[in-house]
Parts: sequence; C-alpha cells; structure tokens
Amino acid sequence: WASPFRARGSDNAEQYGQGRARQRRVTMSKEKRREGETRYKPKHPFLAGAITGGIEICITYPLEYAKCQLQLKPKTSQQATESLLSVLRITLKSKGALGLYDGISSWLFFSFPRAAFRFSTYEYVLRVFESCRERQGEQVAKSSDRTGSAVFVAGIVAGLVESSTCMTPMHCIQIKMQQDSMRRDPIYRNFFHATKSIVKEEV
Repeated sequence: WASPFRARGSDNAEQYGQGRARQRRVTMSKEKRREGETRYKPKHPFLAGAITGGIEICITYPLEYAKCQLQLKPKTSQQATESLLSVLRITLKSKGALGLYDGISSWLFFSFPRAAFRFSTYEYVLRVFESCRERQGEQVAKSSDRTGSAVFVAGIVAGLVESSTCMTPMHCIQIKMQQDSMRRDPIYRNFFHATKSIVKEEV
C-alpha cells in the first residue's frame, strides 16, 4: 500500500529538482553571455591595427600586383586572354617570387598608418557615442551595449579617414612604381625617390 503523503513528497522533490535544474541552466546562460560581452579589447588599437595591416598586405599583395599588371598592360589579342593566374605564373618564371612584390614598399609604408588610423578612429567614434549615452543617463557597461547606428557611423568615419589619409596616395605611388618597372630604363630607384619625384611632378 502506497501512502499518498509519500507520493506527494516525491512530487515535491521532483518539482524542486526541476526548478534547480532550470536555475542552473539560467545561471550558465548568464555566465556565457558575460563571457561573450567581456571580449578582448586591445589597449593600443593603433599598434594592433598597424601589425594586422602589415600581415594582411604581405599575404594579399601578389593578387594586387597581378591585378595592376593586367590593368597597365596594353590591350592586345594575346594579352586579352591573360588571367591572374597566368600573370602570376609568368612573373614567377621571369622575376622569381620577389617579383610578385614589386611596388610593395608603398603598401608597407602606408599599411601601418592605414590600419592604425582605421582602428583608432573606429574606437574613438564609438567612445564618443558611449560618452554621449552616459551623459543622457544611459549606462554602457559592456562593448555589446553599443548600438547598431553607432557601429555603422564609426565604420563610415573610419573608412573615410583611412581612404583620405592613406589609401589614395598609397595606390597612386604603387601604380606609378609598377608602371615604371615595366619600362626598359626605370626612372624610380626606390619608394622614397618615387614619392619625391611624384610630388615634384604632380604638385
């Protein structure tokens, strides 16, 4: 014979156990959310952006070199069928692996300030938004509290600063150096000589 009091007690114990399990799941989800919110933020975004920019350029520059070679070469029936892979293969045969990095000096020179301006401007604009929200009485505790509009505006401003200060002169010098390297008697000796000559000619 089963006592009804014992069944009722077992039901209460089961409900208590289910409640504790739900509480543990909620606690674990909160802890995971806090871990996501407390993501790593570099203390020096200028330096972090400069290092990542240099690594990025060293990896992706051969494709940029091949693209510029296709754009600078005159359009003939033979060269019209060339592709990025054919340009890379011909350059490797004629100039070696270092030939894929002709004109990279301008990219390396500007890659550090380029990425540094981008990251530092982005973080600065976000901090301005956060300070404005704090003045209005809103509490901004974590980086995940940043609004989508603030991130959007910060990205636009960072891109404008990067393109106006670094991207335009970088591409100008790089293209002129690559075009000069295709001549029989190149004029530019190095990056600094090319920059000085371009400034004299254009300004």
